[in-house]
Amino acid sequence: MRKSRLSAVLGHILGTAAFAAGFIVCAGSASAVQYQLLHAFCQDGSCHDGRNPQDALIRDSDGNFFGMANVGGDTNHGAVFELKFNNSTRQYDYLILHSFCPVTCSDGAFPDAPLIMDTDGNLYGTTTQGGAANFGVVFKLVRGSKHYTLHVLHDFCTGSNCEDGTIPVSGLSYRGQQTGALFDGASPLYGSTERTDFLGDGSGVVYQLRGAFHTDYKVLHTFCLTDCADGQFPSSLTIDRHGHLLGIAETGGVRSHGLIFSLHPNTLELDVLYNFCSRTNCADGEDPDVRQRPVQDSTGALYGTAFDGGKHGMGTVWKFKPHGNGGKLTVLYNFCSQPSCADGAFPRAGVTLGSGGEVFGETPQGGTCDVSGGCGVVFELQTSTYTLLHSFCADGDPCPTDGAQPFGGLVLDPSGTLFGVTAYGGGGSGGLIDGGTAFSVKP
Repeated sequence: MRKSRLSAVLGHILGTAAFAAGFIVCAGSASAVQYQLLHAFCQDGSCHDGRNPQDALIRDSDGNFFGMANVGGDTNHGAVFELKFNNSTRQYDYLILHSFCPVTCSDGAFPDAPLIMDTDGNLYGTTTQGGAANFGVVFKLVRGSKHYTLHVLHDFCTGSNCEDGTIPVSGLSYRGQQTGALFDGASPLYGSTERTDFLGDGSGVVYQLRGAFHTDYKVLHTFCLTDCADGQFPSSLTIDRHGHLLGIAETGGVRSHGLIFSLHPNTLELDVLYNFCSRTNCADGEDPDVRQRPVQDSTGALYGTAFDGGKHGMGTVWKFKPHGNGGKLTVLYNFCSQPSCADGAFPRAGVTLGSGGEVFGETPQGGTCDVSGGCGVVFELQTSTYTLLHSFCADGDPCPTDGAQPFGGLVLDPSGTLFGVTAYGGGGSGGLIDGGTAFSVKP
């Protein structure tokens, strides 16, 4: 899986180059940016509040945020949490809504994808393990007057050969999601899985959930059944105005370094829109991470990140226009363009678009801190101008306050403030090793 591959890549980097010690003043950095710590996870030895959140938060109409911790909670199998804005203190109160695996893990375990919310305040998500076959579930948390109740919508690997997929590391998608609208609770839901079989070496599926209770499950496409020209390991999906499902495959394709695809949910026809590593030395990027969801602007152009490749081999931000001459991909930024990768390295989570054409994102490595390999950054792009908004571990090893390694994406509120999480740091139990943070950055 990618986590082990990331460790191997970083091990190579750490073995061949040292990142700069101390704080580096970077050209284009934003000195007036305001960082705020909203919650430091793992505040006790048992981490009942959860730890290691790895995915983007979501925001409701009242300005509250919801997310999932990958581990921790009551039994150390992950938790769903809320950051509820307190009008009296003008701070966010932290609440646990559900801890996974209270007994047999039939409700799921180890969530590793963002949530979605419907118009009634119910939450939907996926877990990578647990369920009837221990290969993950799709769940719905029904909001009650005092607490939430979890219902499993689908247990993965219910067929003899797991034809319905295993290990869903992507979030759910629905029409209208790109506009910021909440899920209507009735239209179909779509998602993908990273793997397909018991051995963990299948290449994933795209699926649909529909029906009155969203329990009618259908596989729309199974990847890599023949030569893998259709890709391997699909990402979260974006639905365009025509109802096509747009996504990224982390690897596979004609050059084996990932691709952008479009899938029609009715005809089940999959079209490869672009193959990464199509340029010399993979200057266009390679291996776009499965964690991201491509985002689309009003012109239909898609934006995302590539984990590897680019001018310096440390990843890119890209823009893809699907129409005209078979589509055109433009590299908007090459990471590690600054000394010692102070601008970040190895982006995983894609990008977030601002109302003025800004492109915001994170990297889990690089930055200006003095911890080997860097602790990651939050950045902004406007046209060709890069601005470093925040470099994590600004106060040094072991990152006791602001956190380290943001793996998830960012959410932008109406005031222009960015919200996200880091998987490590934050001053909770274990410092850099455990914990993690929820934070905001005001450009």
